[in-house]
This record gives sequence, structure tokens and C-alpha cells, in this order.
Amino acid sequence: MPRWGWFIGFIAATVLVAAYALSPWVAVHDLAAAARSGDPDRIDRLVDFPAVRAGLKDQLSARMLAQAGAGPGIERRPVRALGLLLLPAITDRIVDRFVTADGVAAMVKSARTPPASPGVDTRLDPRGQGVSYGYAYDGVDRFKATLTNRSAQAGALVLTLERRGLFGWKLIRVDLPADRSNPPEPKPAEPAQDRRRAAPAPQPAAMQVGDCVETRVKAVSTRLDGVADSGSAVSYDNGLYQVSYATVDAVEQSRAGDPVRLCLVAVPDDCPAGDERGKVYAATNRRTGLTWSLPDAEHMCGGA
Repeated sequence: MPRWGWFIGFIAATVLVAAYALSPWVAVHDLAAAARSGDPDRIDRLVDFPAVRAGLKDQLSARMLAQAGAGPGIERRPVRALGLLLLPAITDRIVDRFVTADGVAAMVKSARTPPASPGVDTRLDPRGQGVSYGYAYDGVDRFKATLTNRSAQAGALVLTLERRGLFGWKLIRVDLPADRSNPPEPKPAEPAQDRRRAAPAPQPAAMQVGDCVETRVKAVSTRLDGVADSGSAVSYDNGLYQVSYATVDAVEQSRAGDPVRLCLVAVPDDCPAGDERGKVYAATNRRTGLTWSLPDAEHMCGGA
């Protein structure tokens, strides 16, 4: 009997470990099944909607600010400058409207963000066979599912799930596909003398709203050195810096050496002489495809 007891204990422990390790795969497939069947109650149990909305608002705000702020001379166009100030509110309304049980179902079924792009019709494949899945643990308590629509020319949609309890998981973030709507146009080769006369990229101190520079991540850290959960901070090789009181997942996924495009999208008004804190930059990590928009200081100019 003791030998049988050890054997039964070993089998039970093996089943427990297997269930613990495989539980995120089960959660992803449960979410996909709920999306295909249109079961909003089931989706509600599997999604942390406030967390998903917050992540999408950060990504969309950064993209929209970068696109709307492109181009020199915006300080001479007050209507456009006002539009930049209103963009975050517009983004909040868009995300709140689409990030519902139905919206999540549409994203999971099509591997696209709503509204679906032309040519992507999830009704043609109710079983989701047009979507391929990739899986990977991102630490003990985080799991990523990469969804790719094989019929669409777009990047992958990445779902991040977080462990809740021993075997429970919830969707906490949706990372948008890399923005390929405005790919850079190839430029013809220039003669050597023309290349020597090419204007250099603007230096950080001389950047105007709408200017963008290419740089690399120097370091990713917390807002307060050595204090976990105090917020995110990132510094760049060109001397620029961004900081947030909240933890920004897109920043946390960056690492030293990543190529980044930084665009100056907002500058505070009526700053005291010599105090230029509070400039807001939109950043796009070229490696991860993730975007964020953050200021270069914890306080605005004139603040403590």
C-alpha cells in the first residue's frame, strides 16, 4: 500500500504540474472559442477590460500624435496644434467604444483591430482557420499569444495574458500590429557631393514640434531608482529621456540597443526661462513595433 501511495502521489503531482504549465494554452483556446461562439459572458470572465483599454489608449495616442504632429511649422498652425491636444480624448472615446466583449471577439477571430480592414471578413471563416497562433511564456505569470491573419498583409496581433490564481488567466493587453500605413519611400542613390551637403538630423535641443529623430535605447529603468512599481523610465543614446508614474508595458519590453524613432509632439507653454521640462515625445520601437507617448520629466516646467 505505501508503494501505491507514492505512485498515486507522483501521478497527482505530475497532473498538477502539467495543468499549471498548460493552463495558459487552455485559456487562449477558451477565449478563441468564446469569440467564435459570440459568448459575451465567457469573454467577460477572460478579459481584464480596464487593463486592455489602458494599453490600447497608450498605443493609439502615440501613433496618432506621431502622425498628426509630423511636419515642420506646427507652432504656426494653431488649429492643428489644438487638434494635437484633443487627440488623447478622441483616442479614449475610440478605445472605449471598441474594446467591448464584441470588439475583443472580432479581434481574436480576425487577428486584426476593429474596425476590420477591407478584405478581412471573419464571417468567411467562422472556425478561425484563417488565423495562426504562436505561443510563448513571458515569465512565470505572463503568457503571450501571437495571432496572425494569413489572408491579410499586416503584422501580428499579440495578446498578453496574466495568471490569476494557480490555473486562471486573463487577457490584460493587446499589442497592435506594427504601423505600416506609411512606409518610407525608397530614395534614389545620391551623388557623393549631394550626400555631403545633406542636412543633418535635428539635435534634441533644437527640435521643433513635428521633428523626428532616429536613436537607440540606452537603458530601461524605473522612475525611482531601485523602486519597483514606481513607474517606467527610458533613456536614449542622444540624451533624451522619458518617464511615467505608471508602468508602461511597451517601455518595459524595450531593451538597450533597440532602434527607436522619437517625434516631438507637444511643448508646454509659458515656461520660465531656462526651464524646458515637460516636452512630450512619441516613441516607436523598431524592434518590437510598440509605441508610447511620454514626457521628458516627472513635472511640467515651473513645477516642483
